[in-house]
Amino acid sequence: MTVSEVAQHLGASADMFIRTAKTGEGQIGIPQTVDCPSMKEVRRIVQEWTAKTTETFKTVTDEDLETLYHSPFPNLDGPRSKLVRLVIDHEIHHKGQLFVYTRILGVQELPFPL
Repeated sequence: MTVSEVAQHLGASADMFIRTAKTGEGQIGIPQTVDCPSMKEVRRIVQEWTAKTTETFKTVTDEDLETLYHSPFPNLDGPRSKLVRLVIDHEIHHKGQLFVYTRILGVQELPFPL
């Protein structure tokens, strides 16, 4: 995946998992990405995903998180709170990937704490 694809993947995946934690509906899969002419466009897309996910997350209740989710992926079966934990683990994994990419590209200062 390119830097653009990884960043978009993070934003779209978080939204997918949080929406599923809220509703129990939808399919878990690899979200689509779009070609971006610039990092400015990538940032815009990721910010949109983040805003959308934040709004959904604000509506998640304890009852939503305690409700059982039946997934086609056995490791995701269980309370929907598992999907929230998955967002965290998934983000850690891909932020590590982005860290390596940005260093290869020569970025000296990163926009997140180490």
